[in-house]
Amino acid sequence: MLDKDGRPLEADSIGVLHDFTRDNASLIAALARFQSKTSRATQAADATPVALAKTGNAAEDAEFDAWLQRSTKEVSAFYIRNRVKATESALVTIASRLAGVRGRKNLVWVSSAFPLRLDLSHETMRFSSELGRAARAINGANIAVYAVDAKGLVAPFTNAAAEPTQEVASGKRPFDADFPKSTFEADMRNVDTMQSMADATGGRAFYNTNDFAKVIRRAVDDSRLTYALGYYPSHATWDGAYHTIMVTVNRPDAVVRSRKGYYATRFEEANPGTSQEALLDAIRSPLEATGLGVTARVQKVASGWSVAIRPAPDAVTLTRKNDRWEGAIDVVIAQSLPNGQTFKTFASTVHLEFTFAQREQMLREGFSFDRVVALRPGSHRLHIVVRDVPSGATGSVIIPTDRLR
Repeated sequence: MLDKDGRPLEADSIGVLHDFTRDNASLIAALARFQSKTSRATQAADATPVALAKTGNAAEDAEFDAWLQRSTKEVSAFYIRNRVKATESALVTIASRLAGVRGRKNLVWVSSAFPLRLDLSHETMRFSSELGRAARAINGANIAVYAVDAKGLVAPFTNAAAEPTQEVASGKRPFDADFPKSTFEADMRNVDTMQSMADATGGRAFYNTNDFAKVIRRAVDDSRLTYALGYYPSHATWDGAYHTIMVTVNRPDAVVRSRKGYYATRFEEANPGTSQEALLDAIRSPLEATGLGVTARVQKVASGWSVAIRPAPDAVTLTRKNDRWEGAIDVVIAQSLPNGQTFKTFASTVHLEFTFAQREQMLREGFSFDRVVALRPGSHRLHIVVRDVPSGATGSVIIPTDRLR
């Protein structure tokens, strides 16, 4: 994940090194131009206490060392929490970007990940909700995550790291007895996160290997043959609980990769019409959302700029009620500054109502909304977001304002 300037993800902004192409040479050239480095947040999260000179007083030294350990862990927890939020936001943004691309997509996630739980002296921080939100967005865009642990081989207990519950030493001595406890436990918690994301999306997790090219090739190979399976639950209990699904085939040598389950959430509850968070995510995203097709035409007028917004008619959800078809879409126009700060220029929920004849005409010819806006001084981009309220499908258009001046 990269920021808008091609640097490793530091905060809440990512970018695209190269868009979809069949030209391998151009992809390799784009990667060659990228200079990787360890982010400041990662360095701070992995920091260890500084070794200071001892005073000679055993009690004072022990007390100070304990304080230093707690302080370092608190600082590390702060940066880990920020990394979790940034990773969640990045995965949701990627899902929005790829939602409009048909078929199964494979996302290769090379990362040191983050722990599902972080135990501090005064609290326990859990990140399952962030992981769940990212997984739901990824699943909604039909993406399978192939997580690759960036740490590579974990020495000296390579095999043990792959099977943490298996005793590999003789007698009753634990296999990790000589391994630095905090490092080992953190590594395995991160692996749990990557495995959970892969399982939730029908992908695969790779860790304890330095052959990144091989595992990426395996992810690509998985997409050569796919099947679309439909599942409709027979229960009527929509309590938000997680339900597992097992897909089996009658070939003993076949390996099935599929989602491991789903959340029993009603359609309208999973995509609430009042979800301002989804709209804010789309506004702040540096990438255009493709879950709902939308085009925009901007023209100069006497009082500012006229913005004509045209959603894809077949992407708008309409429900039949008596002799009418009804629906609703959220429309937002916002502007952003070069520092990422955003300002809403216009926001409204447009309620749709068509007769049978009007619906047929709308599906044939489409429909549009017009709004005149004034550009703020120093504005960098114009963001136009349309969200189908019943389904939550979102589309956006980002227009650099230097093209309008």
